[in-house]
Amino acid sequence: MAGRFILATNIESHSEIKSPEILWNYKNQQAGERGFSFLKDPQFLADSFFVEKPQRLETILLIMSLCLLVYNLGPRELKNTLKRTNNGVKN
Repeated sequence: MAGRFILATNIESHSEIKSPEILWNYKNQQAGERGFSFLKDPQFLADSFFVEKPQRLETILLIMSLCLLVYNLGPRELKNTLKRTNNGVKN
């Protein structure tokens, strides 16, 4: 809890983005990184795509990245919807 670390950014100090938001974004980037971890998994066999042209491999990777994007949008939309509905509900 008392640990400290330095976080460098190229965002200017007079920017609209405040330090807590920068820290939050930094800590939450791991969610996206976990999505790509399956590409590094030996069971996925991403290192053994056999295609004749490099463009085909680039296309496969583009499609896989788009699938990850769609896969991550589901929970995000659910979270945003829950926030909106909970804001409208009075306890």
